[in-house]
Formats: sequence, structure tokens, C-alpha cells
Amino acid sequence: LTDTEGSFEVTVFSEVLARVRDRLVAGSALLVTVDLRQEDEALRITAHEIAALDQAAAAAGAGMRVWLARTEAVAHIRALLGREGAGRGRVRLLPKIDDARRVEIALPGGFNVTPLLVQAIKLLPGVERVEEV
Repeated sequence: LTDTEGSFEVTVFSEVLARVRDRLVAGSALLVTVDLRQEDEALRITAHEIAALDQAAAAAGAGMRVWLARTEAVAHIRALLGREGAGRGRVRLLPKIDDARRVEIALPGGFNVTPLLVQAIKLLPGVERVEEV
């Protein structure tokens, strides 16, 4: 596997591999639950579970708060949330009322809030900032 620090080796035993083989695709973002052991000078990493990162985030019920400079982003946010589908995540919008005030609006229902969705919303015109909660 690789991360921002480089490559590393993870041992996956046959019973785990049989369950997760379809998730092991080059370029996939994964959440790997592991056991770590120090053996002499080396660190041994053994996988216990492997899940797609987006699915793990949705199952965790991640949510977000979105600060809006302009309301033009709302229609785009609605479209993105609809495309991702229902989930356990809560979404709150914080539009400006004036230069000194904002209101916080909790959207009804739950949403599938994934890291990719958060990044997509950050790039929308009119969005000042997005915070995962």
C-alpha cells in the first residue's frame, strides 16, 4: 500500500483476502484495520479488515458544515447531495445574513457524506469553507 509518506507492506491472510479481494484495486482509497508488531528493527503490519474509504465514511455518519458567501451554491449543493444519495450524515448550511451575521440551517434527512463529496462542495462558487463533523 502507499500513503503520503511512501509505500509499505501489509500482510493479508487468506480468510481476510477472501472477504475483501474485490476491494483491492489499484488507486482505490481504503480504510485498513491492522495489527502492528515491532519485530527487531522492522514493523510488521497485518490487516484484519479492509473497507472502501467512502463506504466506511458513510457508515460512520460523517457530516459537514458549509459556510456560504453567496446562495448561488445551494442549487449545486442540492444536486451533489442528491447524486450521492441518502446516508447517516448531517449537513448544515451557514449562509451570510449580512457582514456580521450568519444563520445555521440543518438540512432535513441524512446524506451520504464522503470525502469526495466534501471536496466537490469546497470547489463550488459561493462556498467559503467546508468543515467535516
